[in-house]
Amino acid sequence: SYVTLVEFNPFWAGILFNHFTPLFLLAGPFFYFYTRGVLEDKFIFKKIDLLHFVIPLVQLLGIFPFLFSMSFEDKVAMLEQLHRAPNSFAEYRFNSFFTNAQSMWLRSVSFMGYLLASLIRLVVFVWDQKVSFVTLVRTQFNFRWIVYLLISVFFIPLLNLIFLLDATQFSVGQIILDEQFSGSKGGSILYLSTFVNLFNNLGLLFFPQLLYGIPKAMKKAYSSDTKLEPLDASTSVPYKNEDYFEELAERIKVYLQEEEPFLQKEFTLQMLSNALTVPQHHLTYCIRYFFNSNFSDLRNSYRIAHFKKMAEHGIPKHLTIDYLIDQSGFKSRSSFYASFSKFEGHSPSQYFELR
Repeated sequence: SYVTLVEFNPFWAGILFNHFTPLFLLAGPFFYFYTRGVLEDKFIFKKIDLLHFVIPLVQLLGIFPFLFSMSFEDKVAMLEQLHRAPNSFAEYRFNSFFTNAQSMWLRSVSFMGYLLASLIRLVVFVWDQKVSFVTLVRTQFNFRWIVYLLISVFFIPLLNLIFLLDATQFSVGQIILDEQFSGSKGGSILYLSTFVNLFNNLGLLFFPQLLYGIPKAMKKAYSSDTKLEPLDASTSVPYKNEDYFEELAERIKVYLQEEEPFLQKEFTLQMLSNALTVPQHHLTYCIRYFFNSNFSDLRNSYRIAHFKKMAEHGIPKHLTIDYLIDQSGFKSRSSFYASFSKFEGHSPSQYFELR
């Protein structure tokens, strides 16, 4: 839209215009799948979900002539003519099945429909939890994100629709601000929708837990050591199925104590997930709320405990402390020293002096 209607660039307009419209129609289904997966706490895809791809497929078939029959030079020439007379947009035919107006409305209405379906999913989720909306917003980061996402994403097709109407039908901006939104000095609506999109996508980079589901069970929290001692009651979160996470916390503890997988230098959260056949984000939540820790610290706490256990028997003269460090699962002396100081409050040398 920017290179076609705001700062016209024939080359980039020829590359970007109309070629990616099937992907626009996939945005709605993918957004719905994401919302459904987060709320249900699992990936769901049934055969009936293939119906969501019918309209994007029809759109792809419809633009085949534009994709393969027209030369790049013809596309550019047509777009240059369109740029000179943007109000004639509806007269051009870029799709075998839909007019330009129908295609424009189809994208916006389709996406709005999927947003409505996602909102219904959210309402059903709140109803099933038997917990107030305010409580969920206050206590669940991922739930807050879904609510924000529904609100923010709602404005993207709305802003896009206003922009296209302003550029092709009548000047909405001229009526409101005495300046077209789609003009070279305007475009503010397009910039705003782009910023919202960019902000939402960067959110996934900075907070990867947003890709996880919302477990329906997180009530008690536990301290970071290997004993499952409950923290203050004020930290409890009123979720159902608390027993699931209590059992998972016990399974983690037993597995670490009996199998000692932390002695492997490459022991990862994925390996723990495979061993317990539990999704990684369930483990992340459990370790956070039931051990008051994260995976890396929990793993290193067991390694430190193993190191101390070995050190209690004394270090043979022909061995060094580096041997104990290596046998405890640490990759390097520096990582061991940092972890030891963090958990013990003093350096290893001080520890041996105190013994």
